[in-house]
Amino acid sequence: QAEKMDDWIGDLPKDQPIVAYCMYGFQVSGNAVAELQRRGYNARMLAGGIATWRALGQPTQPFIQ
Repeated sequence: QAEKMDDWIGDLPKDQPIVAYCMYGFQVSGNAVAELQRRGYNARMLAGGIATWRALGQPTQPFIQ
């Protein structure tokens, strides 16, 4: 929901690409990506979701603050 984005969107970098994903690629992240793009972020959706990414053996890295 776009209104919930206001709680965390300020932490995202505008100078780097952002990938949004669903667990299994059911396109739920599409609304988030559309809103991020509307707000000027370079956001894209991960086709197939993170489950497909991992199944393909692609690398992941934990988020560390």
